[in-house]
Amino acid sequence: MFDIHQSPIDEDGDWDDGRVEDYCNGAMDAFAESPEGTACAEYFGSIGWTQTFLYYAFSYLGTSPTEMSQRDIDEILFDLFPRKTSTEPETANEIVGELRAFWQFLEREYQLANAPALVKYLNANVEQRLKRELSNPDNFGIAKSFVMMGQESGFDMTTQEGMNQFMAAYNASLMSRQRGGNSDTAVSRYQPPVAPPAARPARVATKLSIDERKSREKLRRQKLGKPRRKRR
Repeated sequence: MFDIHQSPIDEDGDWDDGRVEDYCNGAMDAFAESPEGTACAEYFGSIGWTQTFLYYAFSYLGTSPTEMSQRDIDEILFDLFPRKTSTEPETANEIVGELRAFWQFLEREYQLANAPALVKYLNANVEQRLKRELSNPDNFGIAKSFVMMGQESGFDMTTQEGMNQFMAAYNASLMSRQRGGNSDTAVSRYQPPVAPPAARPARVATKLSIDERKSREKLRRQKLGKPRRKRR
């Protein structure tokens, strides 16, 4: 059984990146193999938002599931997710639904004292608020704004090639405007030239190997920028 109470803190009192990754991977594996995780994956088609949630909890708030509060969930869902996660507002239902199943798993498997209240809190009201926050461009960070612009213009921003293509198209549009290009070639400050629609990126599979999860998380960090480190 995965030890939910283990600490990713190193000897100096800092979160150890390797231990945080191992914790997130271990917790995600345990959840994916649980009745709650299996049912959630069957309902939504896949799971994976929990791993992002845990990474944000450790790296930005310096908190773990055993000590997490409603305030922590609010900060992660309504601040960090809208600012850093490139996803459509419609995924709010999947995000909250998966997290509710995760806390149901923690309540049953580990009897965490904070789990029942958090299961109850993660309801339709939270889904609606998250959807609003994910829809508000004012909440987007620079990196997310770049990714969302590329996706909306038809580029596959899940690959380095797609990001490079979008950057080249965007720079070309800026040069065209500077040269006084006409309205057929010039673009607004938000929209670069539209590329052929790319296939919708595949969502995280139900079960990924540790190496696959580490690779995806490394790419995600490169896109979003390294978070601040929290000392305890």
